[in-house]
Amino acid sequence: MVDAVWVGVDLGTQSVRAVAVDAAGTLLSAAARPLTSRRDGNRHEQDPREWWAQVADALAEMTGNLPGGAAERIAGVAVDATSGTVLLTDPDGTPRTPGLMHDDSRAGTLAAEAQEAGEALWERLCYRIQPVWALPKLLWWRDEGMLRDGARLAHQADVITANLVGHPVASDTSHALKTGYDLIGLRWPTEVLEKLNVDPEVLPSVQRSGTVLGHVGADAAERTGLPEGVPVVAGMTDSCAAQLGA
Repeated sequence: MVDAVWVGVDLGTQSVRAVAVDAAGTLLSAAARPLTSRRDGNRHEQDPREWWAQVADALAEMTGNLPGGAAERIAGVAVDATSGTVLLTDPDGTPRTPGLMHDDSRAGTLAAEAQEAGEALWERLCYRIQPVWALPKLLWWRDEGMLRDGARLAHQADVITANLVGHPVASDTSHALKTGYDLIGLRWPTEVLEKLNVDPEVLPSVQRSGTVLGHVGADAAERTGLPEGVPVVAGMTDSCAAQLGA
């Protein structure tokens, strides 16, 4: 695929960025949009609807500035996002809550409960559950009575991939790590979730980074300038993507 063009979307804390590169890594086009945060003590939230609106605008500008014929050669798009940023959605992907950001520590006191419930597994995985990880945030929603009526947890990147495809798709193993995903067994640890009184149905299915999750749908194609049918590939967290980039 010497002539292929590859698209990457990066969601940071302050902005989103969209880039297109060729097979040699040459930058063909790029665009960015700002993001707005709400901070209150140990709470840090963003609006998941803004994530998609700003990503879509950045993609539209980026594709609009591609050299002639390059858009038709786009062979895939992948998303990286901040690690541990999560929200609750309806089954169809509609956000129910703000996005609780990677440094939101409102659930910090619940990290010890999560650590104790999965002690043996976390030791095998070399994890230690941190106060800002997604799993304590899930327990905070549990205690708030919000894991009901079809609630689903989604990672920040999942919001974008769902909008690109037109419906919710699997998370990737990288974004799922801080939610407690077993990277050795490649599964959600149901025995730990049972101890924590969390129904596994709340959690998304997961695929390895690099797996094709779906294809760009008609609505997203019209909104972003990406060709309909382009593969949407499972990405990874921003820090892991930065390591590969370096």
